[in-house]
Amino acid sequence: MLVILGAGGRTGLEILKEALRRGLTVRPVVRDDNDAASLEGIVDVNQICYANADYPDSLPAVLTGADAVVSCIDARTAGHGSPEYDKRAAANVVMSAAELGVARVMHLSVIGGYRWSKSRLNRRGFHMDKYIKLAGIDYPWTLCRVSCYHDEIIDGHVRPPDGGRPHPIHPSSRYAPISRRDCARLVLDVLPDLIPGRTLQLGGPELFSGTQLGALAASYRSGSGAITRYDPLPNGDMAVTPDSTRVSVGLLPQETLSWALDPAHHPIDERTEPFWDRPRPGPHPADAQQSRSLLDELGEALRYVLHDQLIADLTRMELPVAGVTLDFSGATRAGTLSEGLHGGQLSALSGVRAVAPDGSLLHEGSVTFIFDELADLLLLWWVREAGIPESIWTLCDLGVRRRLIHHSTWKNDTRVAAFAADRHERVS
Repeated sequence: MLVILGAGGRTGLEILKEALRRGLTVRPVVRDDNDAASLEGIVDVNQICYANADYPDSLPAVLTGADAVVSCIDARTAGHGSPEYDKRAAANVVMSAAELGVARVMHLSVIGGYRWSKSRLNRRGFHMDKYIKLAGIDYPWTLCRVSCYHDEIIDGHVRPPDGGRPHPIHPSSRYAPISRRDCARLVLDVLPDLIPGRTLQLGGPELFSGTQLGALAASYRSGSGAITRYDPLPNGDMAVTPDSTRVSVGLLPQETLSWALDPAHHPIDERTEPFWDRPRPGPHPADAQQSRSLLDELGEALRYVLHDQLIADLTRMELPVAGVTLDFSGATRAGTLSEGLHGGQLSALSGVRAVAPDGSLLHEGSVTFIFDELADLLLLWWVREAGIPESIWTLCDLGVRRRLIHHSTWKNDTRVAAFAADRHERVS
């Protein structure tokens, strides 16, 4: 049985409808009758359960008998103006579920969960995530961080429901909007195979700069007078690249923002097979399927990322990549840089070879990486200069750059040190 907390909210409601469509046994949980109103016509009123995650004693009654739990509670559980949950609320769900023997608990969070964010939702998201992580990996939690949703853009920046003037979009920000329906499909796809202690990232099929998103929003914008009371998107890098989404869940969502804004003129292909039954992608095309200890310890997802990003970096180096495979037969670990992530262990490497389709050597060199746990960012590249290449540095948002100042490997990098000096932060 699947228990959905926050089932009356926008995301929870889509997960509930998708779960019912798949024939799953579901227990929808809301905080009070106000939250239950949106469930009318979806489930029988007698199926709705009530609990408040701020109060742990209310949780065992709704979690007992669950095989899996999805927590959709956040700082705006039922949209604009809703009360906020306490920062410990999501952790209360995780710990109560663990005490009852539930093996899979997913909490939906936000990408921009940084403690210095000006966004109320992001700050609250940071603290809710923090208390879940403090529970430790012995508890069955998985975080799912979502870039932003279509309706957040439409309500705050395009056609506010209150008729007010839309918010502008900051030009230097980045977003990867996803529909809540696609989010629900992806969540239920990965739910049977959750790995405790992992953070997944979800974004939509397109990546927008603030300038690009603002231009698209302007094409459909309406509203006037005072600024809308509906919240704007947080400024900053709230993006999840399509590649990151594919690595996290194995598939890409289909519903674009243009479709959400104007379905008649931007139709999407009707699926001829259930979304959750689509075959998962196999090994990366550049994977020569070698079996070596340093490859085998990566795990399936991390192995795919390694090949995918190294091929992408060859493109940055203006080398041809069609039909290229990566040869790790002579590769060895280089230095002490090593991280456990995506269910595997990744180390800096030397002696990695890129082989052209005719068997000739296209490139050989060392491979290194940046991993930022808070932003769940992994960047891999071929070493071709001392330190972080400019093409990699541009992919690091402000929060990642701040944390690199204190990273044992990267704090003395030329670009990191220059950034620290510009921001008057001491490198130590």
